[in-house]
Amino acid sequence: MDSLPVRQPQHNMATVIQPVNMTSAGTVERTSSHALTRTSVPYSMVTAERKVDTETYYKGHLDYVMKENKKMKTRLEVLEQENRDLKKTVYELSARLSSKGSAGVFNIEKVLGNQFSKNQPDLPDPTHADICVDTVKMAKDKRAEKEKHIDADARELLDDDRMFYFKYMMKGHTGAVYHVSFSPCGTMLASSSFDRTVKIWHMDDSAREGEAQSLEGHSMIVPEVSWSYDSKSLVSGSFDHQVKLWDVAQGQSVFSAEVGGFVQTVAFEPSESTVFYAGTTEKQIHVFDRREAGPVASLSDDSMVNSIYVFRTGRGLLTGDSSGRVKTWDMRKMKVIDASFSGQSQISHVHCSRPAVGDTEGTFVAVNCFDNVLRVYKRTIGLGRGLSLGEDKNTTGSEASGVPRMRLLHSLEGHRNKNWMIKSSFFLGSDYEIGALWRVEKKDGCGSDDNEDNDEEGQARHTAKTLEASLLLATGSADKPGSVFLFDVGGPEGSGELVQRLEGHTDRVNAVAFHPMHPVLATCSADNTVRIWTPTSKFSTVSMEEHE
Repeated sequence: MDSLPVRQPQHNMATVIQPVNMTSAGTVERTSSHALTRTSVPYSMVTAERKVDTETYYKGHLDYVMKENKKMKTRLEVLEQENRDLKKTVYELSARLSSKGSAGVFNIEKVLGNQFSKNQPDLPDPTHADICVDTVKMAKDKRAEKEKHIDADARELLDDDRMFYFKYMMKGHTGAVYHVSFSPCGTMLASSSFDRTVKIWHMDDSAREGEAQSLEGHSMIVPEVSWSYDSKSLVSGSFDHQVKLWDVAQGQSVFSAEVGGFVQTVAFEPSESTVFYAGTTEKQIHVFDRREAGPVASLSDDSMVNSIYVFRTGRGLLTGDSSGRVKTWDMRKMKVIDASFSGQSQISHVHCSRPAVGDTEGTFVAVNCFDNVLRVYKRTIGLGRGLSLGEDKNTTGSEASGVPRMRLLHSLEGHRNKNWMIKSSFFLGSDYEIGALWRVEKKDGCGSDDNEDNDEEGQARHTAKTLEASLLLATGSADKPGSVFLFDVGGPEGSGELVQRLEGHTDRVNAVAFHPMHPVLATCSADNTVRIWTPTSKFSTVSMEEHE
């Protein structure tokens, strides 16, 4: 008979093919490759070996197919989730359009089908004309069922529209970002960085795509920038001892002056686009006029000048320095008219809230200090004529000169400020009124009164839970990962509360800035990014068209 090839395993894992002969007795004769000898092997053993080999082969392929099938199922689940998210977006856009009175664009019931109501039950009530009543009722019932299991504190947070949410990130800097500032017109955001550049972000889709106008010319880090009142110019200060004025439209420097020491802070005159200020580590405050080649005046301080705020009247300055003093400067007399300690620690930032309707200057002053305390003061009158931040009741400083003292309202803690130039920013709601929503809970036997002067007789509380009726204060922090702390400071003395801690940055948050007209918050960090935050119940972002 013809010989059959038989596979035989060897110690070296190689397969050797040996010729075999079938005998008349039903055995197989194998011929050894090392000797010319014949060995008789039962034929059943040969077939068994073949069967084992075949089973091993198919089992290996089956395992491989099962693994691939599992991967495909996982990928399918991801795609289905993405599909549900897209459907949800269509749902929300259509509901928003119909709530604004726009004609129906999508047939939501056809687009979403039953799958949407099953997977996304917790949505705001839809108002689109194409959504059937059953779908609306189902969403309401499921949401009501879910809210039964929410405790009182969580429900209070859900009803609080002071909460902010991350919208998008702007990348472009290659170093830590130290400062952000919205233009007065609200359509642009400027940022300064360790990478020696200033960038201007237009608050439209280009900001999301990372496109920014880059102003280059400094040779060292740029810690701060400031806008002119007409949003056409930008001043920057740098550790290269240079103060530069930039034409935003041209993207070029139109003025440059050198001063002694590192420039740590700059500020524009609120009503004059040609006058600006710079504070330095050489204990100087320099006054510039772009029509002159260098500083037109210089004021000597006794400490490094870390922060400058210019009164809207243009008659005075507030400065915070490394000795922990907040000083008021009369620019008509070119001298200090008041100096008070704030926390006995180095000050990193000082600024005032936006003035309410009818006021020429903001009522509240915020002071960031290296002792990890953010202090909020309330002025009475005459902020442009002088102020004092003294906390005791002795008649010194501004009281001695006939200028009323400032009263400490809140000492806010939780964030980290020590050794870092952390900055804060106020948001003043359009419906906020001082004392309008203050409630004083009297001690036993006393009545209730809304007068803030009765704070000593009871515990004052601030009852506002709406964004437009609030006075908020956001601050950066040196935590890692970085956090933004959002406080409500619109209540009476001692009632300041932490509303929210915004997380997302991966390194310390150096500065924050609220939009001049809307509840939009910009934050910058040592992680080289700028982030935008808004309350989602209002709008998603700010576009140029909204303000033109």
